[in-house]
Amino acid sequence: MMVATLSTGPVGPSDKLGSENKTNIMATCTADGKILKPSVPATAIDATFAQRAFGTGGPQGELWSAWSDLGAYRWHSVLSASIDDAFTVLPNMLKGFNSRHRGPSDPPAPAAYYKYQYGTDFTGAAQFDNLSLPANDKTTAQLWSIAPDFPSGHALLGEHAKFVPVSPVRFQDLQASSNGFSVEVKGRSGEQLSVRIRVPSGSVQSVACTLPASGNAVLRVPQMSCE
Repeated sequence: MMVATLSTGPVGPSDKLGSENKTNIMATCTADGKILKPSVPATAIDATFAQRAFGTGGPQGELWSAWSDLGAYRWHSVLSASIDDAFTVLPNMLKGFNSRHRGPSDPPAPAAYYKYQYGTDFTGAAQFDNLSLPANDKTTAQLWSIAPDFPSGHALLGEHAKFVPVSPVRFQDLQASSNGFSVEVKGRSGEQLSVRIRVPSGSVQSVACTLPASGNAVLRVPQMSCE
């Protein structure tokens, strides 16, 4: 289901009736079933093809990346599955990394990016200079997210229980400045969610959101409010 979500295509559980894994199913979607997908489907990083052609320079196995765009900012997803040897991912290996900040009329590039892993509470989010991935198989796949720093020093890490923690299906209309940021949160009426924020001190805080009848709320930071 992780791969299906990152593909931006159809997602459907195949568990035996009565044996469904609710955690995995809900990691794909909002409470009303909208798939929380990235902006573009995950594909193998380019270094994969260098490895297959020349036997060097890339991972030996499946290493995919996707991205999600909100306003002028871009979040990356990195999926590692069935790689035979440990491999280190560098920023320039990720498709579209910083590509929204290269022209003279583009906004400045973020001062930093932060990496954090699905299956954790995101409190260990650390600066992304590289991503060291161990050898693994399909049963020990790793899914990482990479979030940009805003001018205020905050970073929107998103929903720790979702495969795509910052999806443009869930978050829209991002406004970021040196004072903080605001973003619209969308979902089902009455849906409860927890959004992780990395603050300038380096700690990670959670903001609880209960969506009103409209299904829309606005998350504001540094107020740490969602209403």
